[in-house]
Amino acid sequence: LVSFYALYLLSIGISGARLGLALAVFPLVAILFNPVWAYVAKNPVITKRLVHWMPLLEAGAVVVFVLAPSYETIIFGLFLVGIFSSPYISLQDSIAVSYCNKNKQDYASVRIFASLSYMIATALGGVLAVHIGFHLLFIFSFVLFLSVFAIWFFVKPIIYSAEDSMERGNIKELFQNKTYLKYTIVFVLGVGALMVGESFFGAFLRNRDIGPIPFGLIT
Repeated sequence: LVSFYALYLLSIGISGARLGLALAVFPLVAILFNPVWAYVAKNPVITKRLVHWMPLLEAGAVVVFVLAPSYETIIFGLFLVGIFSSPYISLQDSIAVSYCNKNKQDYASVRIFASLSYMIATALGGVLAVHIGFHLLFIFSFVLFLSVFAIWFFVKPIIYSAEDSMERGNIKELFQNKTYLKYTIVFVLGVGALMVGESFFGAFLRNRDIGPIPFGLIT
């Protein structure tokens, strides 16, 4: 979904500085709010609840984004998507790791399905964008979000023990740890660069007359 934002905005006539501002919203919000989600997800039980309800919140954000009557509303929709979408994969990964550890399964054998689904989704998204348009493509993603939310009701719960809960670190001690600060700076710069690159990659390819279908295959 996020991969096609730039192409969608260009298709409705948003370009130049307005496009740059819109595309900057998602990575900026993701960087600011990910620490908040990390603090909230203090144990696997809360993490599972977040992963369960986030698709529903993302679906609502998509509705705001697609039905946005103005540029300002589009910015607000991207703001909501950034809040609820950016931590989702990381939180899902943490649940997958817990599941694999408790069931003695190889994490890579589970995680590969997420990579395959991303490849299929982006390739299919490019085709659908050309044949049915971006609005219907986003509505289709809205339906998928609701489906994921419903599927979570049937996912077998993982039984956690007290040891699985994470202790909250002391903020003052963390900021006194030079190694932690260096890692945090590198991590923020790396993730920030990755998110900015992902946000603007569609616009970069579109300026070279590469349409949605090859874009979906490339990404």
